Amino acid sequence: MIFRKSILILAILIIVILLILNFFLLKEDSQVIDQNKVKIEDASLVKVKMTEVISNIHLLDLGIRGYALSGMRQIENSIDSANTNRGKIHATLAGILKKQGFSMAKIDLLKDTVNGYFAWINHIHSLLKEGKKNEAITLIGQDRGYNVWQFYKGLTKEINSFEDGIAMKARTQYQIALRNSYLLQILLALLIIPTLIYLVYSAIRAFNLTEKLLQSEAEKNNILNAQNEQLERLVQERTYEIASQNEEIQTHNDRLIAQQEEIEHQTKLLTARNQQLEEASQIISQQKQIIEKENLQLTVELAQQNKELLSSNHELVLKNNRIEQFAYTISHNLRAPIARIIGLTNIFKHAHTKEEIDSLMSKTGLSAMELDQVVRDLSGIMQIQRFNTEIFSEIDFETTLQKAKQILENEIRETSAKFYSSFDVKSIYSSPPYIDSVFYNLISNSLKYRHPERIPKIKISNEVGEDFLTLKFSDNGLGMETKIYKENIFGLYKRFHSHVEGRGIGLYLVKTQIEMLGGKIEVTSTPNEGTAFKISLPLKL
Repeated sequence: MIFRKSILILAILIIVILLILNFFLLKEDSQVIDQNKVKIEDASLVKVKMTEVISNIHLLDLGIRGYALSGMRQIENSIDSANTNRGKIHATLAGILKKQGFSMAKIDLLKDTVNGYFAWINHIHSLLKEGKKNEAITLIGQDRGYNVWQFYKGLTKEINSFEDGIAMKARTQYQIALRNSYLLQILLALLIIPTLIYLVYSAIRAFNLTEKLLQSEAEKNNILNAQNEQLERLVQERTYEIASQNEEIQTHNDRLIAQQEEIEHQTKLLTARNQQLEEASQIISQQKQIIEKENLQLTVELAQQNKELLSSNHELVLKNNRIEQFAYTISHNLRAPIARIIGLTNIFKHAHTKEEIDSLMSKTGLSAMELDQVVRDLSGIMQIQRFNTEIFSEIDFETTLQKAKQILENEIRETSAKFYSSFDVKSIYSSPPYIDSVFYNLISNSLKYRHPERIPKIKISNEVGEDFLTLKFSDNGLGMETKIYKENIFGLYKRFHSHVEGRGIGLYLVKTQIEMLGGKIEVTSTPNEGTAFKISLPLKL
């Protein structure tokens, strides 16, 4: 059924398309017919005008000969008429042939030939008017019209052949247009007639099905009416039975009501007793809640004390480690300059010349300056250890970055370093000196340990978590092997590149300051690719 319906819709759609196509084809064929009709008429008109050309010449020729023989003034009218018609005939002929694409050079030659002949006849006409009849008759005897006739005859044959070709082509196009129209009409008929037959067949079949459906509905209604009557009879019988059962149920309900009243009396007694028990239970529950609350409070306080104790122990361990490292650093870094100063002092005793004394004094001064630098470094570290939260304030990251870039302006200009900053969080509440130191030391390290074959690129960004703000520094410098130097990266006076001047204190200060702020620092690095530092700072103190 669906297939037949699809075929029918497709056939109707094709018929509609063909009808639309037929409309446009008929319109186009009509235009073709009209155009070809005009072409045929123009071809016939050209032939007529060519005949009029020679007829007009004959009229002129007869007029001049008759006037020469008789001298009658009436005959002059034919000469004037021929002169008048000459321009009109040529204009019509030239206009049509030019539109048809014929060679206008030949038409212009025909015009010049005819005009020459007309000029010759008009000259004879003038001689006759002047009374020079003998001279005029002599000129008439030359018979120049024969040459005009010969040229006209050849051109007429060529034009007639050209026009016959145009007429034949127009008739062929006309026949093709008619044939296409007939073929489309036949195709439409072949499609429309079967489609109409099928539609008539479908309509008759639909009418038959409708009648059968009406009969089926009538039979179904009769069956439903019979079933309804049977149901009404059953309902009446069932209603009588239910009424009898209701009387029995009512009697039973009376007995149940009496029993229910007795139960309600007993329930009231039980409710009163239960209320007393609930009151006692509430008192016990309240006392229990008070005890549990006190126990919970004690537990929380104990846990807090344990946590604070563990934190204090951990802080003590860290402080002990820093003290041990600090003591080791003092013993190690102070020993070398002091030892050199002692050695130089002993050598001083044996110096005799001024050059030796000056050299020893210069070396002693350098050792003293080295000792002073070590003392200054240790003093700075000790100052960090005396951490004070009173210096905390709001810190703008972009301002801090610009401050560090200003301090390192010369190094940035010399290396042509590029900075890429992206701060999701614009500021943080922390210690300005520490954050300034972190930015300065990490940027300074990126510039110091840049790769010699590329421009330094330093990227700085941050992102916020639940409790911590993450600050990231990365560069494309020399990098280092973190697996080898993992334990010493943040150590005091630890350096991993000897070609750049430095004391190895910058990363130690950064790590110490971050830890004093309650944060932590991590490093990842790849040799010849670059280094990245990840700093976590607490959002709440």
